[in-house]
Amino acid sequence: NQIKNLPHKVKKLKVKNRILHYFDIQYKDKILLKRRSEKGIWAGLYDLPCIENSSEEILNKETVIEELPELERFRNQVKLFEFIQQESHILTHQKIKAFFYKIDLATISTDSDLTYFVDQKKMSNFAVSRLLQKYFNSPH
Repeated sequence: NQIKNLPHKVKKLKVKNRILHYFDIQYKDKILLKRRSEKGIWAGLYDLPCIENSSEEILNKETVIEELPELERFRNQVKLFEFIQQESHILTHQKIKAFFYKIDLATISTDSDLTYFVDQKKMSNFAVSRLLQKYFNSPH
């Protein structure tokens, strides 16, 4: 029973800082969701299209259209692009600073197996991260 009294090495957890820009892309009463790949902290959950970078600056429409594959096919259909809010989210191994944008589309077409436009009233049927739950539950 002396083991707990003996010195031992304590592993220090390295915390990673991440900056994520999320895009709430909507067409009428539908929202664009994608299923996350089987890697990462939210593997298998549904997610908004996202860009991860090192900048805390608000992104402009042109940059987002160039960098976000999900939006490129709707390049000429964007009728509203606006920054909505910023959220901080702390996990044991990550500190996330998330920026949320709203994008309204004039028309849509879907052609990806991992991308879905879903009715906003049915969002509770899709498992999302706690960070996205906070966003969806906030007034905006």
